[in-house]
Amino acid sequence: MLKVRSINLDYAEALKRNRFYHNDDPVSTHFFNALQTVFPSGERFFIDLARDSLVEFEKHSDKDPSYNKLKENIHGFIKQEARHSKEHGEVAKILEESGYEFIKPLMERQEKLRIHNNEKLSLHWRAAFTAAVEHFTSSFAYMVLLKDSNIIEKFSEPAFSELFFYHAVEEVEHRCIAHDICEKMGVSGGLRAFTFLLIILDQMINIRLRQRLFMQADDKWSFKYRYRAWKFVWGMNGIAWQMMPILLSYFKPRFDPEKIFNAEEIACINEQCENYGVEGI
Repeated sequence: MLKVRSINLDYAEALKRNRFYHNDDPVSTHFFNALQTVFPSGERFFIDLARDSLVEFEKHSDKDPSYNKLKENIHGFIKQEARHSKEHGEVAKILEESGYEFIKPLMERQEKLRIHNNEKLSLHWRAAFTAAVEHFTSSFAYMVLLKDSNIIEKFSEPAFSELFFYHAVEEVEHRCIAHDICEKMGVSGGLRAFTFLLIILDQMINIRLRQRLFMQADDKWSFKYRYRAWKFVWGMNGIAWQMMPILLSYFKPRFDPEKIFNAEEIACINEQCENYGVEGI
């Protein structure tokens, strides 16, 4: 059964102390602010898919016991994602109240898109999109927990370092659930690969747009800042290039998310959990 961790963090006080809470830098801080406003609606989309898949799997669980284990994990996945959505939604609300007024209409549009997609897309397509985004977030978790732990360490406010660390750990823990849902539903590898390409394009555009809006609101969108924003993601040691090997593993013919993190890497993450006071995997 997946663990549902409890956290209690004061984001409002953290933002009052330091508006640029990551490395005292508007570029990296607003990259993470962009993520904070993307996450909540996306996580509700995952929850919708998970709940609808439970209804579908209920038809088969009597004949195939393997569905019962997956159903148990899906319940844990829903609880984890609900907590993620709540925490990041709270940060987004505090950011809006601190002067970033564009957040509310952005998130309202994203909610309308979520409802539209739930109504118009088949369960297969929704499962494929969910698996694609979950691999994206697992790749991000791999980078911040193992490849470049300095990213977490550079949060000058503990509330935000603990939030992103805890979120990354749970992404590792539930990394296989959406993929397993696809497998049970018979979603083809071709559909998973196609939706992943769409998701990568969407994330690149959406996060960049939101980062730009945050930086423009703080009058930080001169050529110097635009270049630094590009370099933070696409530079030699930028986030995109560090994530790339894990991201591309999704296209392997026998891709298995279980193999993204080996036993030694999980042990390393659990050591970090002790330092952050977070329950291990």
